[in-house]
Amino acid sequence: MTTAPLQPELDRIVAAGAGAVIVEVRGDGRTTRLASGVIELGRPRRAPVNGRFRIGGVTEAFTATVVLQLVAEGRLRLDDPLGAHLRNAAADITVRHLLGHTSGLPEHTGPAPRRRARDLADLTVLFAPGTRYAPSGTGYRLLGMVIEEVTGRPYTREITDRIIKPLKLTATRTPTSSTAINGPHAHGYLMTGGRPRDVTRLDPTAAGAAGGMMSTTADLNTFFHALLTGGLLPPAELTLMKTPGIGGAYGLGLEIADTPCGTAYGHRGAILGYSTLSFHSADADRQLSLSMTPYDDAAHAALRAALTTGFWS
Repeated sequence: MTTAPLQPELDRIVAAGAGAVIVEVRGDGRTTRLASGVIELGRPRRAPVNGRFRIGGVTEAFTATVVLQLVAEGRLRLDDPLGAHLRNAAADITVRHLLGHTSGLPEHTGPAPRRRARDLADLTVLFAPGTRYAPSGTGYRLLGMVIEEVTGRPYTREITDRIIKPLKLTATRTPTSSTAINGPHAHGYLMTGGRPRDVTRLDPTAAGAAGGMMSTTADLNTFFHALLTGGLLPPAELTLMKTPGIGGAYGLGLEIADTPCGTAYGHRGAILGYSTLSFHSADADRQLSLSMTPYDDAAHAALRAALTTGFWS
């Protein structure tokens, strides 16, 4: 993995329609942190390489890790029906289905379902569980509830005590009702009426265990390094995360991607104003974590082009 072409690639992404791009690459015994763009559109302050950002769906990797830790501890089984832990939930949906995005539950963009029996009974599926792959944040928000039922503690506390504190991820936060991003950060934007609108302040609790966390590129690389090198899960459970399921691109909590450097494991995420990706070689010797604040679809196209040239060459 080379780093020389990275800065021009980041600059091209920003020019295509992003407020900022922040990246940390680890490989060949080196760590490289770079940024392009500005903290806030229309102001000159440069985006910080240590900036915090909302990680969206990358939250799922943290949630899945805790669930599989509970499986390894014998407190939960992958083939437990959801109804064994959440009253009145569908009996044919299992923990395994939720982890692998094969539950058939539709994406739910409103408030997360509650523990009330009526809410869970109203969850209908689009296809028979276990027959198709279809990403759904609803399933991971339900996994947050399962963690709480099994442990008797908030899922945010479990993520904090099992992952964030032991790994000293000092800039990583689980969802709270605060709408602010504390610490250095680039603003997020949404294109409305032909102009980018600042959407940095939002309540992430609706995304919950599926997408409500915030972090930095350094913390994400540290987390995935610990995960992929066996620091968070026993070999059997880690293998389950890395084994492709239906569709071949997702295990039980990790995305699997082909790169010029070989197979990579990690996760992508998006939440209003922020896009994140974090992918790593199987032994975590090569690592890439990136945050982008896009306001134009052309920025995503520029990022895809960069991923096939500078980042993994």
